Amino acid sequence: NGAAITTVIRDEGGTGGGAGGSILLFTDSYLGLLNIEAKGGMGSSNFNQKYPTRCHGPGGGGGGGFAGSSIPFPALVSYNLQGGIAGKVLNPSSSCYNTTHGATDGGMGAAKFGFTFPFSANAFVNNIDSVIIKDSLLNCNSFKFNGDAVVNTSAIQNWYWTFDDGSFANTQIATHTFSDTGTFSVKLVVTDINGCTDSVSKIIRSSGVNYDFTFKQDICNPLLVTFNINNAALTGPSWSTGDGAIINNIASPIHQYADTGTYLIKLAIQNSSCIDTIRKKIAINFSNSNIILTPDTTICKGFEKLLLSNIDSTFNFCWSPAGFLNNATIANPTTNNTIPTNYQLIGTVTENNLVANADFSAGNMSFSSGYSASTTSPAINSDGQYLIAPTSFNVAPSASNCTDHTTGTGNMLLVRSNNKLNTTVWQQTTAVQPNTNYVLSTWIQALQSPGNTQLQFAINGVPMGDTITTNAGTCQWKKHWIIWNSGNNTVAVIAIVNKNSNSGGDYYALDDIAFSKYFIRRDSVFINVQSIAVASNNDSSICRGEKVQLLAIGAAKYEWLPASGLSDSSIANPVASPVTTTSNIVKGSSTAGCIAFDTVTISINPSTVVVKTSDSIICKNSSIQLQVSGGTSYSWVPAATLSSNNISNPIASPTSNITYFVTTADAAFSCTSTDSIKISIRPVTVFTISPNDSVCLNTNVQLKTTGGNKFSWEPANLVNNPTAANPIAAPLTTTVFRVNIKDAVCNDSALLSTTIYTITLPKLSVTKSNDIDCSNIQSTLSVTGANKYIWTAATQPLNLNNSNIATPVASPNITKKYFVTGIDTLTTCSNTDSITILVTIGNNPALYIPNAFSPNGDGINDCFKIKQQGRLKYFQLTIFNRMGNRVFSTNDINDCWDGTYNGQLQNSGNFVYYLKMINECRENVKRGNLLLIR
Repeated sequence: NGAAITTVIRDEGGTGGGAGGSILLFTDSYLGLLNIEAKGGMGSSNFNQKYPTRCHGPGGGGGGGFAGSSIPFPALVSYNLQGGIAGKVLNPSSSCYNTTHGATDGGMGAAKFGFTFPFSANAFVNNIDSVIIKDSLLNCNSFKFNGDAVVNTSAIQNWYWTFDDGSFANTQIATHTFSDTGTFSVKLVVTDINGCTDSVSKIIRSSGVNYDFTFKQDICNPLLVTFNINNAALTGPSWSTGDGAIINNIASPIHQYADTGTYLIKLAIQNSSCIDTIRKKIAINFSNSNIILTPDTTICKGFEKLLLSNIDSTFNFCWSPAGFLNNATIANPTTNNTIPTNYQLIGTVTENNLVANADFSAGNMSFSSGYSASTTSPAINSDGQYLIAPTSFNVAPSASNCTDHTTGTGNMLLVRSNNKLNTTVWQQTTAVQPNTNYVLSTWIQALQSPGNTQLQFAINGVPMGDTITTNAGTCQWKKHWIIWNSGNNTVAVIAIVNKNSNSGGDYYALDDIAFSKYFIRRDSVFINVQSIAVASNNDSSICRGEKVQLLAIGAAKYEWLPASGLSDSSIANPVASPVTTTSNIVKGSSTAGCIAFDTVTISINPSTVVVKTSDSIICKNSSIQLQVSGGTSYSWVPAATLSSNNISNPIASPTSNITYFVTTADAAFSCTSTDSIKISIRPVTVFTISPNDSVCLNTNVQLKTTGGNKFSWEPANLVNNPTAANPIAAPLTTTVFRVNIKDAVCNDSALLSTTIYTITLPKLSVTKSNDIDCSNIQSTLSVTGANKYIWTAATQPLNLNNSNIATPVASPNITKKYFVTGIDTLTTCSNTDSITILVTIGNNPALYIPNAFSPNGDGINDCFKIKQQGRLKYFQLTIFNRMGNRVFSTNDINDCWDGTYNGQLQNSGNFVYYLKMINECRENVKRGNLLLIR
């Protein structure tokens, strides 16, 4: 119902009532009782407060509503579509000054049954899937065009052709004759009954023949060019190569140019009575560029060098000469040339890919297709559909899980082919420069095996190049490409079209489509070869200790190994001082770093082998015979204390420490050897004994001696071993210990003594103040007899407030025995005693609770306080008056009540106390009466 509004206003006219609503019955039949009500609202009334004798018009009533249904009016359905009533003037008295009431009651509404709704209840579905142009040649410049559209439901209502020469047509099948030769873009726009449109364009070459040609330069000989017509049905071609040569009746001629340059290529084709000629200016050249990254260099003979390049190896390239290369068919081969060689690389360079969204990273954008996008992602359920996705997983029941070519994680164009020949799979239009070489390429892979993919490039509606196929296995990317010259074109419609009409359902993927300017570049690198030969002096032999000079020639730098025994291992002529037979290897290096080796061996002739007596020690004023062998002659120095200096066994009588040197000679090699024998004079023995010492009673002491090897101690019963050099003594009183020491080597002896004084131990006295119970939780220990103490116990914790004083306080929880060590700090002697503290739990501590107090300020019994022995864990005292009011409370046992409450003196009388205490033994709760006396 429309809103019924009643408004009281001050000055202006009233508001009209709302109109009734609309009610539609979406049903085939209705059998029950139903009352439809869609009435108009009441207009507003008027009450003028500002001018009570005046009035403005009240509001008019709202119009009635609408009721309707797609079936005839049901018998049991009623409706009320009445209009609303007008408002009223509410002023009690008003002249109104020619004002009138608002509009009269709203008009009756309308009802209509049995009508057709002018709209669909279903969601809108795109009707046009794709548009196709099919053309056929009628004569030289006349064509028949047949439009076709793939629709879902409704047929195409309007067909509209434009022929790029000012002409148009509006039928599905149209014929048109072009007034001039050339290339024209024919466009078809279709419109369905919903007003939705779609369009497609196609390049047409007027003159009767729709064709083009491609060319390819031999990458190793760029002046050798192969031309190819891209229409196999054409015959009798005539080529003009631009350098004066004419080639007739060959579809794919090969022509050798004498020099680089830009040549006007003409291809004439006669089709029936029509002769069509394509003219293109094609650059047959190559330029020098830095496409080889490896600089000119020198290598050593027998070594390899990697040649690096920055060409696109997916296109043709050529390394020459190939003789020393490990593989001339790869972009970065390795050379092992043995002679200086200048390598040349000719390769393809492209620039500025003109394809938008070439890797499909932007999704389904920037291209058109005769196929329709799949609506069942990730699957493609119908032939002639495509899908933009990063993986082919689940695209079909038998599809492999393949990824994109660009990064392995990006998008690619997944396609399920149909069997319609020349259907455009992918198409894009781009601007081009006339007479410019371009390369069109794509990567393709099979998504299931076996694959049956057959595609072809097309430019401006003309198929180009060989058939595009996939590798036999799945998920294997393969590149296809063609070279095209733009001729006089400024726009190129580049496409990939289906060439398989046998069957559909083949799954494949396209990625990284490229259309770029195409250039051939040339570069070279010179690899020089250097060899080196190093020679050193002949092998030789020397006596041990002699030196020999080495010499190497043939290199710029030298390094000798091993370096030990050489004066300088980095020069050509070091001096060698070998100690054993040594093979010295010299490594010679050239300026280019090439190396060569030679070896010279220096042999050490055998010297005499000296066998000698050992170094010896003799007593003073004695002699010893020296003995050597191994030579044929001998020479001793110094000779003064020897019986002879030229025999093998002289007698030596030294008076001090001395070393005798002997040189032996061998007649076979004239090599000598020198060795030595050291004779030392044993010094007169010095005997010592440890000095006098003092020890604490019951303490052992070690006695020490030096200078002898036989000992006899007295008193023998007070040492642990009377024949030892350093026995342990245990004197009970001050004792003199004597030892007889003898040196058996030179028979020296001495009698020595030392005195050990004994010191008495401190006499300790240990007491305790008490044992531990609930009344006494601490005990004071006390010790005398020393001036330094250390307290210990057999168990931990120690429970002492200080373990290093004479009177520590003990707080053990169990019976514990304490040990105290007393130390005399002057003598460092110590003694130990002990005492046990008994711990008993079970007795209540003594408790004193007064039953009266007199807080009169006389200093006697002025404060009520609890007295208790022992340590408490918890204390609570609360006092109440006779009314039950709490007048005092504390948790401190040292607190007391002074007889006041909130600063007021309490009257004499009886009070009640509540006392709760928890000590080491138990919890104690007491209640009682307290008398306050004033």
